[in-house]
Amino acid sequence: MEVRNETIVKLLETLGGILENRHTGISTMNKKMQEANLPKPIFTNEREDFVVTFYNGEYPELYQRELIQNKKIQDKKVKKIKRILEICKEPKSVNEIMQELQYKSSHTLKREYIKPLVESGKLKMTIPDKPTSRNQKYVIK
Repeated sequence: MEVRNETIVKLLETLGGILENRHTGISTMNKKMQEANLPKPIFTNEREDFVVTFYNGEYPELYQRELIQNKKIQDKKVKKIKRILEICKEPKSVNEIMQELQYKSSHTLKREYIKPLVESGKLKMTIPDKPTSRNQKYVIK
């Protein structure tokens, strides 16, 4: 897990009890909501922000709307992933993939799609020893 300020994290950990063990937050939140007989929180990544939505049971109709919206976002993401894999049957650069998807930001495309697909083994780099090469292309495994 990437930490923005390692010094602050270490300080809070050593002060004892101020900061919970890292990497346990999501499972703890899910467990506590289940114990309270409330819906699990919804986790979304909106641009550069990680957003957690909790429901206290007061407005259950909003929860369903959020679930539907979250499902639509996930469905769009799955479609883009399938399209990227289809595009990359032949080696393609990030710019070529961006053109095909009519995507505007190479940074977002790499972070949200290319990097996870490479890490999961679904895509491979044509120049793996030089991941930032301007000649880098991606192809399905």
